[in-house]
Amino acid sequence: MENNIDEPRGREPLLGIIGDNIQYSLSPHIQNLFIDFYALPLRYQIFDFSISSLSDFLKNFRKSENIGFNVTIPYKEKIIPYLDELDVSAQKAGAVNTVLVRDKSFIGYNTDGFGLIQAINSLFLQSSFPTKTIIWGYGGAAKGIAYSIAEEGCNEFVFVGRNQSKFVKLKDQLLRQFPQVNCQFFSIQIDNTDNLNQRLFNFSDTNTLLINTIPVDVPIVMKGFPGKICDIRYRNNYYESSDYAQNQKTLVSQSIKEGIPFIDGLPMLVYQAAKSFSIWFGKNVPSYMLERIINHLSM
Repeated sequence: MENNIDEPRGREPLLGIIGDNIQYSLSPHIQNLFIDFYALPLRYQIFDFSISSLSDFLKNFRKSENIGFNVTIPYKEKIIPYLDELDVSAQKAGAVNTVLVRDKSFIGYNTDGFGLIQAINSLFLQSSFPTKTIIWGYGGAAKGIAYSIAEEGCNEFVFVGRNQSKFVKLKDQLLRQFPQVNCQFFSIQIDNTDNLNQRLFNFSDTNTLLINTIPVDVPIVMKGFPGKICDIRYRNNYYESSDYAQNQKTLVSQSIKEGIPFIDGLPMLVYQAAKSFSIWFGKNVPSYMLERIINHLSM
């Protein structure tokens, strides 16, 4: 579904999220709750279009007295050349999920890392921040995640994926910023599932966090896993299908069955949305409201 903007027509300032095939997004629901809380005279909407429309969309959006927009798949990295300035958060992550319009200039931010750290802190509420992290995948999301976790003091990383050249690039970028970090690569092409499972368990302890950043389930058996799990997908996007709900091998079902501390991507989504809102409006959404939204959307 295409939802592009034309020339400005004297209407309320625009605010929303851009992406391709994103009608499932929870962002409008979350952001409009923030907007209603502060009684602001606008609505947050979805701008859903293909890559061929990105340039025209940005050109028209810049002409209007608009506020900004969130950025999701597949534009988090593709949008960078169109921006006038990158906040340090976006520079470190190498990806943008929030754009602020200031004097018709585009300023890019990344609030994913902030959202993730807040979600992880809620998972590790009664213990210290993880000292070891396993990241499944190494796309744009993985890069921002690794930077944010390294900033919190985690120095041991394992990246799991298929393409070692992509891992080497990510590792080099991470080490330039955090030379003390140790990064390993576990291939899911070379290792069979049993061998990969054993290597991950040998690496892990009770202060280990496994993060899934890819849109499918990781092919490992979690029985006996000593750490905690974060799957950055969230229920509205992936978990509602009957096939998923009935699949007993998913991270969700395995974690519940085995009693492994687990969070999905919903808390991260809400926390990063609140950070984006504060960038646009300079207002910090109260923590009690964020907790209410997370609980409501988790039902």
